[in-house]
Amino acid sequence: MATTPVLDSAAFSLGAGTVTRESSGSRTLFAFAAPATRHFDGGFELSVYAVLYDGDGRFIARRSSEWGRPVFLANRATWAHEFTADQLAGGRRLVYEIEHRFDLRRRIAAGELPELPGEADGSDYWRWVTVDPRTLDERAVRFDLGLWARTSGVDVTIVQHPKVETDSMRTELEVELLDANRDVCVARPMSVSLNRGGPGFTDVSLSVDRKTLRTLRFFELRGRTEVSAMARLVLEPLP
Repeated sequence: MATTPVLDSAAFSLGAGTVTRESSGSRTLFAFAAPATRHFDGGFELSVYAVLYDGDGRFIARRSSEWGRPVFLANRATWAHEFTADQLAGGRRLVYEIEHRFDLRRRIAAGELPELPGEADGSDYWRWVTVDPRTLDERAVRFDLGLWARTSGVDVTIVQHPKVETDSMRTELEVELLDANRDVCVARPMSVSLNRGGPGFTDVSLSVDRKTLRTLRFFELRGRTEVSAMARLVLEPLP
């Protein structure tokens, strides 16, 4: 039995766990177990692959989890993988590649809109509100948010910065502008995705006449982020 290191990822954390070896004939089963914590509600799926390397870091084999012992991650994580004796003969390092998908639904930002001063009438782009960047920094993603008052309405700009190793990240958004009674006066859906693995950018123009614009007092931005990510747990020497 070997002890495994702690792993902290955006969507989940694994405490110190164990890997046990069960040999049967020419095959050996590696069974993993550790305390676990999920950091988000919402949809969650994962697949775990065990990748075996030799002492020089060269690839030997990659195995998916055994059907008879399905992958499980809630308050405890368990999975199992099987290798042949020939594969294990040169093995020195075992890496668990934990592919996971999750979605996160929440209010990203909300606040009060200051009353527009007279100078805003003469500016085509008036920075209406500056959001505290700390409120836009989450475990999996960081946002930049711009809200600009224009002569013909409002421009909203959003930049999405992934904070995880990811194949895909997409956020469906809805921005609302409300009056003093918190009645919604303007609402618009929008979305932002990865841009070739880097930050994603989106903007939208909301047509609002000047009279209505001056009645707006609050804003809200809600979103659902869908992420496909990878985390790795390295065991060396081989358990």
